[in-house]
Amino acid sequence: MSVEWARRMRRRLGLAGILLVTCSLVIAVLGIPWMFSLPVGRGAGTIMLAGFLFVSTFFSCGMGVLSLLGRSYLNSGWLNLTQAQGLRRSSLAVWIFSAIGGGLSTAALALASAAAARDGAQLGAETLFGFVVVLSPVALSGFAWCAVVRKILV
Repeated sequence: MSVEWARRMRRRLGLAGILLVTCSLVIAVLGIPWMFSLPVGRGAGTIMLAGFLFVSTFFSCGMGVLSLLGRSYLNSGWLNLTQAQGLRRSSLAVWIFSAIGGGLSTAALALASAAAARDGAQLGAETLFGFVVVLSPVALSGFAWCAVVRKILV
């Protein structure tokens, strides 16, 4: 492994980690309270939606922290293989848990939207944007794993 490759991977891990931590915190701080203002936002379903969204953003933030910690496994041309394999396994598990939380929150939003549409509520761009907000932690974690973490041992 060359020094340039190690430098490039450290940079990628750092950028992915900073992006994930920042976006996850923004989604948690702004997105979770915003879910209660959606036209579908009433009842216990919205509380479940917010809880599942919190789980998804929590694990997405954890993926960012793992990416930032993974920088220390690459030093001036050498790779700590044991720790890098642990990073790869644990970050895959964190991504899977983020996907479970994102899937459950998407299902909760879809069920709440269907119930609101049945009751005559107008579902528009806000609800569509809600789906984007709900799925973004999963997409960001998946991007970080596929584009950065998985390539450490390739």
